[in-house]
Amino acid sequence: MKQRSWIVIVLASILASCGGDTGAASPGEKGGQSLPAPTSVEVERVVPRSADALIRATGTVEADRDVWLSSEVGGRIVWRLPDEGAGVAAGEPIVRFDREPAEIGLSRAEAGHEAALAAAEHAEREWTRVRELHAAGDLTDSERDGAELAQRTALAGLRDAAASLRAAERVLRETVVIAPWDGSVAAIVADIGAGIAPGQPVARLLSSDTPRTVIGLPAAEIVAIEVGDSARVSLVDLSERRWTGIVSSLATAPDPATRTYRVEIALPDATAPRIGMAVQVELVRERLAEVVMIPQSAVVVRRGSDLAFLERDGSARRRLLSLGERIDDRVRVLEGVEVDDRLIVVGHERLADGEAVEVRAER
Repeated sequence: MKQRSWIVIVLASILASCGGDTGAASPGEKGGQSLPAPTSVEVERVVPRSADALIRATGTVEADRDVWLSSEVGGRIVWRLPDEGAGVAAGEPIVRFDREPAEIGLSRAEAGHEAALAAAEHAEREWTRVRELHAAGDLTDSERDGAELAQRTALAGLRDAAASLRAAERVLRETVVIAPWDGSVAAIVADIGAGIAPGQPVARLLSSDTPRTVIGLPAAEIVAIEVGDSARVSLVDLSERRWTGIVSSLATAPDPATRTYRVEIALPDATAPRIGMAVQVELVRERLAEVVMIPQSAVVVRRGSDLAFLERDGSARRRLLSLGERIDDRVRVLEGVEVDDRLIVVGHERLADGEAVEVRAER
C-alpha cells in the first residue's frame, strides 16, 4: 500500500514538471504563442475635392522697356547723374559731353550757311537781270545759260550749307544723353573725364512702367494658357512673398535653342520684385472638380510602385495606386483609392497587407 502511494506521488511530480496543464490558452495567445499587438494608426476619410492642376516654371523679372542709350558723337564726359538707380523723367539729361568741339563746328556751319545764302541771293538777282536783257536782245543765249547755271549752282550750295547746319545742330544735341521716357537709370558705364566713342553704350535705362516676368514653356504646356490668364508669382528663395500677374504675351514660335515658347507675365503691383530677380511662376493648367486627392505623405513607394493602405475591419489593406497631378501637399489618385475609403495616413510606413491595426484617431 505504501509502495502504491509512492508511485502516485512520483507520477504527479513528473506531470507538474512537464507542464501537463491542458487547459485553454490565455487571452493574447494562439496555439500557446503570444499574438503581436495591433499597429496604432490614424486614418483619413477620403472625400472628393476640387483643385487646380498647375504649371510651374522659373523665370526672371524684366523691365517693360530696357535699353542702352548712346550718343552718335561721343566725347569726354563732363557731367553725369551722381546716383545709379535714380529715377528720371522723359527729356531729363543722364550724361553730358564736352560741348566745345560741337559748338565750334556749329559756328562754322552757321558761317557757311550765311555765305551760301548771300551767294544764292546774288545769283538769283543776276539771273533775273540776265533774263530781262536776253529778252530784249541785248545778251546772247550763251550768256543767259551761264547766268542760269550760276543761279542753280548757288541754290545747290545753299541747300548743302543748310544740311551742314542741321548736322552741326544735331551734333550739339548729341552731346547730351537724355531719357526718352520716364524710367530709372540702372547703370552708367563711365565717370566724369572718361572718353566715350561714338555709338558706344553709355547708360542703361529701365522703364518705370509695369515690369514683367518672362518664362519658357514647352509646347505641351503653352497650349493650356491664354493671354489674360492669371498667374501667381513668388521669389525663388522667399516663397511667402507672392504677387498676382497677368499673361500679357505668348510667343507664336519656339526659341531655336531651348525649343520653349516665351511667355510674358505683367506685374502691375507697385511692390513687384526688382528687375533681374529669379521668381517661381504658377499657372492654372486645368481646374479639377470632385476628384480624389490624398496626402503625398500617405503614399508608400516599394520596389518602384506607389502604394497606400486602407483600414478595413481592423486590418490594413494594401492598394496599388495610379497617380496624377501633385498639388501642394496632395496628389491626385486615378486608381486605387475611392471616396469614403478610410486611408491610413499615420503609422503606415512599415505596414504589411492584412496586418492588424488599431485606429487611434480619424481625421
